[in-house]
Amino acid sequence: MDLNEDEITYLDTVLKKELEYAKQVQNDDRVNELSEVYELLVR
Repeated sequence: MDLNEDEITYLDTVLKKELEYAKQVQNDDRVNELSEVYELLVR
């Protein structure tokens, strides 16, 4: 599935916010999961 630039930008923004929140509440499992998704997005 290919994403267009707008979709990638949106997901990038959402993932960064969710990662920051997960770090703040010390949800390490969620941080790991979101990090994996982010890595797939930036490939």
